[in-house]
Amino acid sequence: PARPSTAAAEVASAPAGRGSSCPKAAAVADCLTVPTRPYQWVPAQTPQHSLLNATSPHGQYFLGTYVNSLSTVVQTGADSWQDVALAEPACGPSRFLVKRRICCNVVGESLVLCRGLVIGSWPYHEGSWSLEEVRIARLPEGARPSRELHFAVLGREAASSRGQDFGPQHLIKLVVTPDGWIQGENVLETRCAMDLSGIRFSLNRGLALADEVRLHTCDIEGKRFVALQGNLAARAFQVQADPQLVAKLPLSCQPRSSISFVVCGK
Repeated sequence: PARPSTAAAEVASAPAGRGSSCPKAAAVADCLTVPTRPYQWVPAQTPQHSLLNATSPHGQYFLGTYVNSLSTVVQTGADSWQDVALAEPACGPSRFLVKRRICCNVVGESLVLCRGLVIGSWPYHEGSWSLEEVRIARLPEGARPSRELHFAVLGREAASSRGQDFGPQHLIKLVVTPDGWIQGENVLETRCAMDLSGIRFSLNRGLALADEVRLHTCDIEGKRFVALQGNLAARAFQVQADPQLVAKLPLSCQPRSSISFVVCGK
């Protein structure tokens, strides 16, 4: 990113060596399936073309990048997932609707994985939002970061009030606070189904990599999960220039092939 970023970006590399219950969340059947298509990242300076192309998931050719890293699927035991409590306002109904069970898992005592599907929005209005308006859910103790982390998650417009039909994709910025709250940031005018599997972070200290970014690893059944967390210093990139090096991962943490990420800036 060309601006400071507080993000958690992760890389699935080559094999290593080379809560409390929430009746509201649990009551919703785990039956909704949302197509996990890659996000089509199109830079503002690049035109999109309408030429049909069978290789594109949407049937169109475009001069952008397919981003497959906004959702994470890690196979772990079903019993290791614990429910995450949906935020309940002091008065009135919740702004958010659970469409797929919200839960989290602490893998290897250091890697926190979230998953679930929540529908909601926080439209623009004069003045600042109250915390109750943007709080979605709260992670249990033992699964909370030591500092505030920002995440870009994938959302799809909910065409109906109950979220039965879905429209275009959107990038949504969520924040996880040290006291465990998952909450929205910026403005989200349209009700969207937000995929919380985009939230994943490490609890350990990690190793300094670049600026305030630290490198975290977790070995899972012979494979290594690598996470980058922290702020990059402000920097500028030329639009037409070749890719510029931000940091270099150690050999044991490098992926087998290139992976594209979308992270949050300020």
